[in-house]
Amino acid sequence: MEDCMKAGGSIKEKCSEIEKEVGPGCSKGHCCCALLDVCLGNPMCDDGRGLCRTACRDGEEVKYGLCGAHCKCCVAINEVPDRSFYNAKLHHHSTETTNPSGSQQVTQRRHRTPDV
Repeated sequence: MEDCMKAGGSIKEKCSEIEKEVGPGCSKGHCCCALLDVCLGNPMCDDGRGLCRTACRDGEEVKYGLCGAHCKCCVAINEVPDRSFYNAKLHHHSTETTNPSGSQQVTQRRHRTPDV
């Protein structure tokens, strides 16, 4: 147990997807686990729009100061300009089809119509 704590881990039955084996690893039904990324200990930031990580990925922008001293809040970059997104009107189009079992299925499609 002490070796695990020195390695920055905690004892669990098994490590989760966001953890790795550290220190003594797994033996006798117990594992010593630590987060893959220490910043995942505080996962959400920017009102749930971002994730705390040590480094952001392509397609994400950094919001500083929301995840602590050594972590960055990584938020997906919005490639649609806000104004055009909110000004677009959506209308629905329904299509009825018959699937192989003989029952009907209704599919709705949204089409964007620009403001005039």
